[in-house]
Amino acid sequence: MATVGWLGIAGPIWQATKSASPDAWIGFAGNALGAGMTLLAATAAAIAAYWTIIPMRRQLSELVRQNNFAHYERLRQRAAELMDMKVLIENVTANLEVMHRSLARLIRERAPERLASVV
Repeated sequence: MATVGWLGIAGPIWQATKSASPDAWIGFAGNALGAGMTLLAATAAAIAAYWTIIPMRRQLSELVRQNNFAHYERLRQRAAELMDMKVLIENVTANLEVMHRSLARLIRERAPERLASVV
């Protein structure tokens, strides 16, 4: 840090005091003023970028929230559809079981008649 201070600030001043020419002072002042303006512009750009980031972060957060809600809604709807299908399958299975029992009973009742008619 001391080297930068000596080479950037104190060195030019020290060299300017040895010569009577005002060119060195004008060059130093121009460089110092340019560096100050660059620092000011960089600070202003950093502040503007920060102010831009805050609303973008809020907007991104809202977008993520909406996306999560859409996924949740889609999953909820699919779960309801699957539940309806499950109930339908259970009803079909129960009805097939009733039909199976009825047909089995009917076959048992008519089996002796068939055997008698065949013989």
